Amino acid sequence: MSELVSDRLLIPVKSWTDENGAFTWPAMPVVTSPRLTDKLPLEQLAQDLQARYGLKPCLEFRAGVPCSLWVTRDAGITNPEAYRIHITSDGIEITSSGDAGVYYAIQTLREMIRCRRSAPSLPAVRIEDEPDFQRRGVYLDCARGKPPKVKTLKALVERLASWKINEFQLYIKNGFKWNEHPDIGRGHSPYSPSDMLAVQEHCKKHHIRFIPSLATLSHNELTLQLPRYRHLAELPGAMGWEGGTMLCPTDPGSITLVEELYREFLPLFEADEVNVCCDEPWELGKGRSADAAEKQGAGRVYLNFLLKVYELCERFGKRMNMWGDIVLEHSELIPEFPKDVVMLNWDYAPHGKRMPRTSEFTNAGIPVVVCPGTQSWQRHGTDLPSAIANVSNFAAIGRENGALGLLNTDWGDFGHRNPLGVSLHGYAHGAAQAWHGAA
Repeated sequence: MSELVSDRLLIPVKSWTDENGAFTWPAMPVVTSPRLTDKLPLEQLAQDLQARYGLKPCLEFRAGVPCSLWVTRDAGITNPEAYRIHITSDGIEITSSGDAGVYYAIQTLREMIRCRRSAPSLPAVRIEDEPDFQRRGVYLDCARGKPPKVKTLKALVERLASWKINEFQLYIKNGFKWNEHPDIGRGHSPYSPSDMLAVQEHCKKHHIRFIPSLATLSHNELTLQLPRYRHLAELPGAMGWEGGTMLCPTDPGSITLVEELYREFLPLFEADEVNVCCDEPWELGKGRSADAAEKQGAGRVYLNFLLKVYELCERFGKRMNMWGDIVLEHSELIPEFPKDVVMLNWDYAPHGKRMPRTSEFTNAGIPVVVCPGTQSWQRHGTDLPSAIANVSNFAAIGRENGALGLLNTDWGDFGHRNPLGVSLHGYAHGAAQAWHGAA
């Protein structure tokens, strides 16, 4: 076979069948599709051919013209993200039923071109490909360190999309400009509503869902520092913070604040999901909710608050996603959660104890997304062996249990000191595991 082999692809394909011959790009290749929706990825391909080989591609958006590459739609391909590539000596045919499938096929073709060091040619091959997981995401903490500029986020979106990532979340705490609560974002380099809309529009172009994520119950230490909100604290002074780290779940004012923040934030996002977080409520049942926890149990107090958040999500037309750590601590309550809540089961150790407990959600009929991490926080650089094992093992557990997806997390605990580039290996490896982990 040629110097281009399937196992050199960064994001592996499901089926690669070599055939005889090769296709050589002409000096002025014609690339066609009957749909303008394919323009962006075809322009990416044209730019690659020009930059790498000095070719001058011509894009035609109509059928029936002589060409080097042509795109067709086949409704028989049931997964809109699946695709076929057939390369012969006569040209390249890309087939999918959906725009996303065409986009991903072209990303594979672009990677094949990058792997090809010598002549402007590609080996004859038949590729059939589709993803392991429906949701393939990256979660970036921009709340505890230098928030990336919108330009940087757009560049990251393009890179992630080229790796067939289709979901992007930003961890937002105080990094947003609220009109009704301006003090919350002041001094934290907050994103504006127009910033979020700009990132979302760029995501849409590259077949990525931009899903809102907001610290809702816990990890609210910065807000509770402010005198205006300190009366909502569960346990003032906890963990060295004047207002502690979490809202009091039994105070009606807490859910009122959440509703007011959601009212400004959630309508900006077209995605039908929202990550309400609610992980690590360290003071739960230890402060103002202690009496309720004594009578009902801390898990019940937590569940009652979450059900109020669930009602808010329904009101704003969003499907509630939440971190599942506390739910697993009170697993007897799992059957009481609405069956359309998506549990985000996280664990960052190579053989974390929560990883095999993914089945507790799926056995209860609750959809789940497995959430490993890049291991690029609380250190300079990355603990790469640990991150690789964590992602690989968690992805395998997700496939075994029919998980909806894999959300690869990149946190910034105690300050996100690393530049973004440190996390790219973790992102790429997570993308490969989410698309075709067996390879």
